[in-house]
Amino acid sequence: MTGAQRRPAYCLACPIRRFRVGSFDVEERPTSSTRFDPGTGSRTIPESGIPVCVHPDRIGLRPGAYASAGTPLPYLRRIWLTIRLAVSSGARARTR
Repeated sequence: MTGAQRRPAYCLACPIRRFRVGSFDVEERPTSSTRFDPGTGSRTIPESGIPVCVHPDRIGLRPGAYASAGTPLPYLRRIWLTIRLAVSSGARARTR
């Protein structure tokens, strides 16, 4: 990796790319209780189909059962704006 390249903010399977904050759960790391679902393109809880993010440090949310147990979101508006700005700036292709 050169200095101009950097790791993308979110992985391609991250539910933040397709779902709004609060409509998926966040876990500390991948576990055997969640599996990648090719239909949704993200890791899910098999019993309920709820998407799960496994990189809380990348999206700026603490691990929590936001969709499955209704854990309240802290500072929802600020988090949403931060995520949207990061996704939009990271998604642009650089041309040179």
